[in-house]
Amino acid sequence: MSDGSKRPFAAANLVSEARAKYRFLPESALPSNLPEGAVAIADMASAFNVTHRTLHFYEEKRLISADRHGLMRIYGTDDVLRMAVITVCRETGMSIAVIQEIMEKLDEAETPDEAEAIFRTALNHRKRELIAEMSALNRQMQKVTDLLDYDSAAEALDTRGDDI
Repeated sequence: MSDGSKRPFAAANLVSEARAKYRFLPESALPSNLPEGAVAIADMASAFNVTHRTLHFYEEKRLISADRHGLMRIYGTDDVLRMAVITVCRETGMSIAVIQEIMEKLDEAETPDEAEAIFRTALNHRKRELIAEMSALNRQMQKVTDLLDYDSAAEALDTRGDDI
């Protein structure tokens, strides 16, 4: 890329391709600071605010795959789109195992509507998990509060007992 004038065009093409393939993907998930064409590992890591090691880990888990130019890892548009989906999933707290399942299903989706349904189902499942976690946390918080209140009441009784 010799000048910055092609950068908005590349980003627009990426957004357009993402819209066609993954309509459910929020535009904010797609980095605007990617170079045109193939993306080097340093640019991919920077764009998604992850480490090189994280990208290697995602490759080990077969979530993304890099081509090699000499010793350098290079990612194509499809991997950039996959990384955007992975990032959104990680931001919601989904585990790598769940993300692997989602990505496998998305790979098998024959239409954007089917891909969107897969993603929405996964989000609804995660929402139910979070609601259950919140409920458990609320119960635990109530238990701690009850114990603290009991300790305070017991202390108050003890100090009154000393006055008698």
